[in-house]
Amino acid sequence: MTKDAERLIELCKLYIAGQLSASEYVDSFEQAFWDIQDSLEPEELEILDQISLENELFEPDVDARSEEDDLIDEPELRRRVLEHINKLMDEL
Repeated sequence: MTKDAERLIELCKLYIAGQLSASEYVDSFEQAFWDIQDSLEPEELEILDQISLENELFEPDVDARSEEDDLIDEPELRRRVLEHINKLMDEL
């Protein structure tokens, strides 16, 4: 696993452990991901890109979400991030 992927995974783990708010996590992850994506291995890029897509669906404002939207809340974001991290760890 590349060092850059390890740093993103650590960021995800901090979020899952509750040490970062969802907004802090999403902002930090997205900035770091776009800065390093060219240095990632294909398997890492595929799964971390999926996490990035999940992050884009996060909407903390309940009023901004509707039944027609695919937007997700914080517990769902946390669940999905954990699922992707587990998948990445299993594959690598």
